[in-house]
Amino acid sequence: MIIGIDEAGKGPVIGSMFIAGIFVTSKDILYLKTLNIKDSKKLSCKKREYIYEKIVSKIKSYYILEVKACIIDELRKIMNMNQIINICYSKVILNLYHFNPNIIIVDACDVLENRFKNNILKYLKKKNINPFIVSKHNADDRYLIVSTASILAKVSRDKMI
Repeated sequence: MIIGIDEAGKGPVIGSMFIAGIFVTSKDILYLKTLNIKDSKKLSCKKREYIYEKIVSKIKSYYILEVKACIIDELRKIMNMNQIINICYSKVILNLYHFNPNIIIVDACDVLENRFKNNILKYLKKKNINPFIVSKHNADDRYLIVSTASILAKVSRDKMI
């Protein structure tokens, strides 16, 4: 029982940032493997949209957070982008944590993977939650569940743009 999280739109100058998280069981993973899922950046727009529809029609345990550019601009006055993303990832985890995941895998947005993980944990501990988190660079390319979250975030952002 795993949660995977990734974002889309952290760097662009236009539009919202989307952070997607998805909770899956081993049965869901078997289904996801049939979809030939890859990091969203490695799929065509048409293929991402097709896979997105297959994911959301079969798996209902996901959460997608939109953070509008004006909110990011306001938050940037008091914190850096990594802090904003840590808070956003924490919010996504809080929205999925009732599924009782064994592990949460996140695509590290900080140059230091452990610092990224520890900063997420700092926010979660305020809510008395202390999950097991794996924070890795390129997790969207290395872990099926994070690739799945990557597609949810990217297609949501594309639809908004």
